[in-house]
Amino acid sequence: MHLSNKWMKYVATLITAGLLIAGCRSSEPSPDDGDDDGDDTPIGNTYTVSGTITGLQNPQVEISLRWTTSTGSLVDDDVTVTGDGPITFTSAMPSGTAYNVLIYTHDQLHDPEQRCDIENGGGTINGANVTDVHITCSLGYHVSGTLTGLKGVPKPFAGGMQLRNYVGADDTIGELLEIADNGAFRFSIAVLEGESYNVAIGRQPTNPEQTCHVRNGSGVMGNADVTGVEVSCGTHTIGGTVTGLIGSGLKLSLSAE
Repeated sequence: MHLSNKWMKYVATLITAGLLIAGCRSSEPSPDDGDDDGDDTPIGNTYTVSGTITGLQNPQVEISLRWTTSTGSLVDDDVTVTGDGPITFTSAMPSGTAYNVLIYTHDQLHDPEQRCDIENGGGTINGANVTDVHITCSLGYHVSGTLTGLKGVPKPFAGGMQLRNYVGADDTIGELLEIADNGAFRFSIAVLEGESYNVAIGRQPTNPEQTCHVRNGSGVMGNADVTGVEVSCGTHTIGGTVTGLIGSGLKLSLSAE
C-alpha cells in the first residue's frame, strides 16, 4: 500500500507523542522507592562492640552497651555474663556513634565480694569494629561504720545528710549514701586491696542544722573489711553570761548573718 507524504508525517507524529507520554510515566517516582521506613535501622556500614571479661567469680554480672540512634532513641544492649571469656553485644552502629559500656549490678557482686572495672569502655565508632573493651573483676572489701548524734531527719531524707566514699588515688570511683538514721552504715561498692578510701561528709544535715565529723575515715584497704569509721553529729548553741545589769528590759537577739 502506498501512503502519501501527508499520511506518513501524521503517523510519525502519533508515534513520537506516544513515546513522550511513556517516558514521562516511567520517570514518575514509585511510592515504594523511598528509603525512610520510619525505624532506627542504620543505613550503610555498621560496626559492633566486643571485648573480654576476666576474674569473675560471682555467678553472673549484667553488662550493658548504651548508645543513641540517629533519631535520638536510647538503646541499652544488655548482656548477662556468667564467667570469664568473650563479650559480644548485638548492636550494629554506624560510624560516628558514641557508645558507653556500663555495669549495672555492682551492688550485687557479693558471692564473693568483687568489683569489676572497665577499660576502653567508652568512645565513638570510627569505621571499624571495637574489640578492645576489657573488664577485670577483682576481690574487694567494704567500708562501714556507725553514725551517732543525728537529729530529726524525716524520711525520705528531706534535709538529711550524705556520706561519700572516694576510692583510688584520683578519686575516680565514688559512692554516695543518703543517711536518715543513727546506727550502722555500709558502702556497697567494694574497695580493692591496696586502694585508698576516704569517707567524707557529702552534705551536712539541715533539718535541723547540724555539723557532722568523720573519724577513722581514710586509709589504704587491706585484706579485710574496714568497720571502724565513726561519724558524729552535733547541734551547736551559743551562750554566755550578763553581768552588771541594773533593772529590767534587756533583750538579746541572735542573727545568723
